Amino acid sequence: VAPLCDEVERIAGGDGAPRDRMAEIIAAVLRFAEKRPDEFRLLHRAVERREREVQVLAQKYFRRNFQAISGVLQEGVDRGDFRSLNVPQATFSVTAILIYFLTREHVIDEVLGERGAWKALMETLHGHILALVAV
Repeated sequence: VAPLCDEVERIAGGDGAPRDRMAEIIAAVLRFAEKRPDEFRLLHRAVERREREVQVLAQKYFRRNFQAISGVLQEGVDRGDFRSLNVPQATFSVTAILIYFLTREHVIDEVLGERGAWKALMETLHGHILALVAV
């Protein structure tokens, strides 16, 4: 997880508009889940089962991502690029959307009644998330 945190922090602290950096952060999370699916599943499973390691993960890694994303969202609000937001709530919302889409492929396909429908939604997920926070 540390490499993902490093990348998210690098993107968050970089140049460019907050909207562009949020899109890059979303892409980084999606890449991590695609390139390291077993690690992503183990992390998610630990959280779902409320295992002891979650406290360490939350303190050491999840907090870093939360702070990085919150910083970009707050900057976007301050610059007028994003609507007025409760930044902590928006950060959890962005995270929840990503995790849901990355862990519920089978549910999404069943709800939509079409195998592979999840993939089409994933291709536009970053735009959907940005539309929720943008002015």
